[in-house]
Amino acid sequence: MLRSRHAPRPMRCRAAPALAATLAACQTPDFERQPSSPENVLVVAHRTCWRQAAENSLEGLEACIRQGVDIAEVDVRRTRDGVLVLMHDPTVDRTTNGSGRVSWLTYAQLSGLRLKAGRGGAEAPMTSYRIPTLEEALRRADGRIMLEIDIKGSSQPVHAFLRKQGRTDSIVLGTDTGFDPRLKVRWRLSVEPRDNSVRRLRLPDGARPFAVSAHWNRLPDPDGAFARVRAEGGRIWSVTLTGKRDTPATWERYIRTGNCAIHTDRPDRLIQYLRERKARQSEFTPS
Repeated sequence: MLRSRHAPRPMRCRAAPALAATLAACQTPDFERQPSSPENVLVVAHRTCWRQAAENSLEGLEACIRQGVDIAEVDVRRTRDGVLVLMHDPTVDRTTNGSGRVSWLTYAQLSGLRLKAGRGGAEAPMTSYRIPTLEEALRRADGRIMLEIDIKGSSQPVHAFLRKQGRTDSIVLGTDTGFDPRLKVRWRLSVEPRDNSVRRLRLPDGARPFAVSAHWNRLPDPDGAFARVRAEGGRIWSVTLTGKRDTPATWERYIRTGNCAIHTDRPDRLIQYLRERKARQSEFTPS
């Protein structure tokens, strides 16, 4: 269910021995039944809360949970021996003390590496954090936060993995990385740039998406597109990220559209802004 951030958190689900049992045991919020109002804002953290830890790390995920983030986005790649790990780049060079392509390295090789702080780079200090697997991230998020999985490479291994996990409605997937109607996840409909009208607001199987994302600023009539999404009872998913667009002025535009999710590199500042604005902000908690 959705609760105000000003309300105390209820008791969280306990971890079960198996991941499938764990996910099945936890309740997830019914976002679709929430009214479309300027107060219904979901905060999405880009590559976890990397400013407080490291990009795509379990520690970054924990930082998001502490801050009250609703959804943490993680990037997933497949190792040479088929293990799904959290990593944005094709190589480990920028974010770890190692080098080489993820797809060329085994999980044993990756597990010996350490992550660099923040967004990595040549000057970033080394941490004691290691590269997590997708399974570890799902366990850590269990009943505490939703995950958006950004699939890098083929979607088939990730979809196959998720189909084995039982209940997966605390997971968000974008249709731009492949749609699988067998997966009971929360689908983010990614509108193609050429579809300037934003008229196709249903998933390929006809179901209503959890949210709709597009290059809103590139549309000839973004306000009209917002209105069409709202008329369908949909949620507008906006990507602001670092730079001039990741500011209160941009956030406010999407907040005013009503039912929205804001994907940001500054989840801490966005949460503070919403508190100061006295906008009720939703929070992922088990029922």
